[in-house]
Amino acid sequence: MSLACKFYKLFIDPLLYKLRGKVASLIPNESSVIEIGSGTGAQSLLLAKTASKVVGIDINKAMTSCSSDEAQNLKLNNIKYYAADGSNLDFISDKEFDYSTITLALHELEDELRIQIIKEMKRISKHIIIVDYNTPLPNNFSGWVSRKIEKLAGGSHYAGFKNYTERGGILEIINEMGLTVENQYSALNSAIIILELTTLN
Repeated sequence: MSLACKFYKLFIDPLLYKLRGKVASLIPNESSVIEIGSGTGAQSLLLAKTASKVVGIDINKAMTSCSSDEAQNLKLNNIKYYAADGSNLDFISDKEFDYSTITLALHELEDELRIQIIKEMKRISKHIIIVDYNTPLPNNFSGWVSRKIEKLAGGSHYAGFKNYTERGGILEIINEMGLTVENQYSALNSAIIILELTTLN
């Protein structure tokens, strides 16, 4: 197991446990699901317990290896992981999945890449669930921690976060792309926004 995987499993995944459960509750049983930016597999492994088929995509091969090992340990046969670029999923057919999800990944990316990933999610799935920071972040403890985490990440990650907040966050991006928000929820004391979108219009 890579150091990055160990770190996320130990420090990040426990913080997002309830959030993962909320996302899972939005997806009907026996759905086919693809997760972009699957990381340690915490979300996709949870989804695999009730979904018909799950695919996890992450650009970090060490992470997909980590999550594949965990799926084997749990004896989950309906889930596969691929090390791939979420902005270019040409090996996946149009509307192949009922749902595509992405959690706390878009904010750290360059705007062009962020938009291309959402376009691919729209192409390959009937419904999209996006989880990311609310904008502006609330002036409470959750908002303060979120800002600190992003600043500590530094580099291109923090540059992406600043761009994300300056352009109005995920709701503004979705509106500009002409996508329809079906439902909207907040989590972690309003620091996080969860969007359900349809791509069938």
